Parts: sequence; C-alpha cells; structure tokens
Amino acid sequence: MKAMPIKIVLVALAAALTIGLVSWLKVSKRNAVADTEKITVKEAAFSKEHLNWVKTDTFIRLLNSAYHPNVKTAIADSQLVVSIEGANEITKDFYNGNEALLKYELNQFGFKISYDKNNNSVYAKFKIQNNAVPVPNDILIKIADKTTN
Repeated sequence: MKAMPIKIVLVALAAALTIGLVSWLKVSKRNAVADTEKITVKEAAFSKEHLNWVKTDTFIRLLNSAYHPNVKTAIADSQLVVSIEGANEITKDFYNGNEALLKYELNQFGFKISYDKNNNSVYAKFKIQNNAVPVPNDILIKIADKTTN
C-alpha cells in the first residue's frame, strides 16, 4: 500500500514538471529574437569596372552579327554612332533592359544611349579613343548571347 502514494506523488511530480517545461518554452519562444536578419544592399554605382574597351571594327562586326538587318553604324567626329530601329523588343535588348545606362552622358563614361519608346528605337554614341570604344558590360552580355546562339 505504501507503493501507491509514491506512484501518485511521482505522477503528480512528472505532470508538474511537464506543465512547467511547456510554460517555460512558450514564454521563451514568445520573447525570442528572430533568427533572420534583413540586409538592405544599395545598388552599386556604375563605374569603369562595368565597361570594357573593344576595338571599334570588332564592335561594329559584333553589332552587325547580333542585330542585322536593323542596325546602322557610322563613324563621325571620333564617335561611333549606332542606331537600331524597327526590331520590336530587340531594341530594348541592346542595353539588356538596364535603364540606368540611359542616364549617362558621353563625357561621363564615353557613351550615350537613348531609347525612344514611341518609335521603338535605340540611338547610341560611343567615344572612340585609340581605335577602341567603351562598351558597358550589359551591352556585351546581350551581344555575346545573340552571336553565340
């Protein structure tokens, strides 16, 4: 008979311990700091790291390979002038959809790109230096994609 009260005490003790642990876990979970951390990354500014110098005649050949028959190129006043017209979405592909490239002037990085949404055309100027032109990586990415596929 003595075993019966000890069993009841042990069961009651186990129940109290379980209730205490569950309560402690609920309180600690409510006060816990989130495991994830939000990181905000500012978009990197365009710099000379984001362009490559390409020989003028090579760039013209690549443009013709990628955008023929919609591309026209001309050299005037130490500048390569490129226009792509009537190519639907291909015109926007020229600058890989990176509209940040449209805000730079010729004297900043050696290129100026304009996109005419109404006429669906791209007009670009590249300053020629030592028989080479500065070409943004976004343009080279699309040209490489179009000439290799």
